[in-house]
This record gives sequence, C-alpha cells and structure tokens, in this order.
Amino acid sequence: LQGLQTRGQSLINYSLGNFVWYSPTPETGLLSVDLGPSGPTGHQFSPARIDDTGTPQPLTGQAAKNVLDHLASLAPGAGRC
Repeated sequence: LQGLQTRGQSLINYSLGNFVWYSPTPETGLLSVDLGPSGPTGHQFSPARIDDTGTPQPLTGQAAKNVLDHLASLAPGAGRC
C-alpha cells in the first residue's frame, strides 16, 4: 500500500498493494473513482487486509480507520480518502 493524492484535477494512486496474495504488509483495499468528462469527480478507498489464505477481507471500525490514517500519511498533502 502506497500513497494516494490529488494534483490539480488528477488523482494519483501509487499502489494499492497486493490484492490477492500473501504479503509481509497485509494492508490493501479497493479504490473506486467517479469519472466525469474532465476527469475524476470523486473517489473512495475501501480498506482491506490480506488474511492467512491470501484473500482480501474488508475492514470496518477502528481497523479500517487505522489503514485510512496510514494511507493518508503516505503521500505529501494526501489527506483522508
């Protein structure tokens, strides 16, 4: 999992990590992007964690908040997704 940020009208996602695979860093997620005629109009990141079988599991509550906070810290000027 790497940073996500906006620059002008562009949305930049550096990496969502491994989505279906064993990983030493199990945080991952889905990025949904709303597109309009001029580019992205909104986005939402849904955090997940890769379990012991290599399968992504959606996160909720404090676990989801922890991943969102971590993601926000990864890219300069990123902010919450």
